[in-house]
Amino acid sequence: MRCLVVAAITCLAPPSIVSAQATPAIDSGVRVRITEVVPRGTSRRGTVVARSRDTVVMRLDPEGETVSISLAQISGIDVSRGVRRHPIAGIGVGFLAGAATGALAGALSCGGSCRTGSDGNFTGLYALIGAGIGGAAGIAVGGMIGATRKTERWERLPASQWSLSARPHELGGLVVAVSRRF
Repeated sequence: MRCLVVAAITCLAPPSIVSAQATPAIDSGVRVRITEVVPRGTSRRGTVVARSRDTVVMRLDPEGETVSISLAQISGIDVSRGVRRHPIAGIGVGFLAGAATGALAGALSCGGSCRTGSDGNFTGLYALIGAGIGGAAGIAVGGMIGATRKTERWERLPASQWSLSARPHELGGLVVAVSRRF
């Protein structure tokens, strides 16, 4: 009966589902970030040197050490889609931080000396001038910091398919294996 179940699964399943281990969809020279199962969630970044049916060989950053990682130990693979800079975000953050700091400095610099009798209170005007000067300085500094700050964009390779294989065990019974293809 067990052999009949194995034969039925093997015959009815598409060939791609019956395969034991699929080859990852990454080529040599591609920059990747591999997340390993053990220790939980450990990720390594580097460049793929070679790959086989069950192993990925990569050169790690920044050490340059070459390591082999079994596909069974991989919980996720991300592919680098390039490096980008952030000048617009830097300008925005710089403006807000500079304007807030400038407004506070302007208001505090006025102290109690901004009251000039019948002319009124000029604390708000000093705060506005300080916000303008601080905002302009913040735009310049934030833009430079954002233009020099680089981050890498990563794209997760989805587990495109679960693979199932089944075979009889030498001592009797049935062995069922589930594996992932990236």
